[in-house]
Amino acid sequence: MISRIKKYVTKTALKEMEAMWGINYTVWVINSASAVQLYVWDNWKAIYPELDTLLTLSNHPAYIQTFQSFGGNSWLAFGRMRWNEENNTKWTSKYRTQEYSHEKLEFMGTKIWAPDCNHCYKKGQTPELYIHTYSYSHSENPLEGLLIAMPKQLAKQNKAFITSKLVAIQKRILNSSIYYLERYWTPSNGFLNRIEDMNYHELTSLILNESNKICF
Repeated sequence: MISRIKKYVTKTALKEMEAMWGINYTVWVINSASAVQLYVWDNWKAIYPELDTLLTLSNHPAYIQTFQSFGGNSWLAFGRMRWNEENNTKWTSKYRTQEYSHEKLEFMGTKIWAPDCNHCYKKGQTPELYIHTYSYSHSENPLEGLLIAMPKQLAKQNKAFITSKLVAIQKRILNSSIYYLERYWTPSNGFLNRIEDMNYHELTSLILNESNKICF
């Protein structure tokens, strides 16, 4: 009887926290100490197959949202990009041809949402799977890599499968390590610091704390 009450109280508390802050997420960061330039197709294609199979954990199709510009001006156009090899080639190659060789192309990040970010915003939902490719190559402590996030329950149910994919991705990213944390998508009622908003300073703090580093 007591165990049932404890279980009920735990579930109720969890529902209340999720109603306030969103679902609890497992987050992995695969960060490299080198300039790996994952935003270039010749490098991205090495991890694309692993990410492709990882995204099958979502019940919804994934979409790509990339932020690139010439000299810090307006965002470059890519159109709506559903997750597939053609569009992955597109976002990593479109403005890297001879035609644009005279331009200074700047990469600010690429986000992959499943379901699509527009769907999440309109429905007030959080994604089943979220991937952020970041590059802070010109910062004091350069960071390049991937952030992968999914609901904690989904991660728990597919632990072995996910671990195999993380290991495979890490092996294909030069000088990389894997870091781990758990947090809510929106951890407070004040500033909406969602997982999608995690910036250079938060990533640096995570990576500099050796207790967050994991080895499989």
